[in-house]
Amino acid sequence: MNIKLQIAKIYLPPQLKHKGLLDMYCNLAEFLHSELDSHTPHLTHTFQAACTEVGKASARTLKEELNLENTFEDAVNAWIIGSKAMNVTLSVERKGHEVVFNHIQCPMWENFKNHGTILCETICIPVAESMAKEIYPEVEMIILQEPDMDHTCIKALKAPC
Repeated sequence: MNIKLQIAKIYLPPQLKHKGLLDMYCNLAEFLHSELDSHTPHLTHTFQAACTEVGKASARTLKEELNLENTFEDAVNAWIIGSKAMNVTLSVERKGHEVVFNHIQCPMWENFKNHGTILCETICIPVAESMAKEIYPEVEMIILQEPDMDHTCIKALKAPC
């Protein structure tokens, strides 16, 4: 049992959940996305690639700091810890070879919604998927419910059978 991992799943220092920092990053992401998209729509792909790199870097940090290994369980743990760091309220349900993450409350989605555009597909989803795959390359991410103006997303990680 990795005690640092267990602690991180339960407790994160308050400074990691600072709303002002989250707002700053959301506003930066929204600004960059709108600037890239309005000038050259094909650069959205570049923006998604940058978000993918953020997810990979986050995973490498979690692996180093919490001794995560290349396992399905640690990919799941990385998502739980990442959600707590972003102050996301979620439910986690195991269904066979899948673990379903229902975002009950998501500050990033709320911020996007308040600004009139849901950027989860461009920003959050590439970060989340690349984080899981950097931990455990064989994992598959499934979008069970696309985020929209009325609902947050529901995602799942699926282990290979």
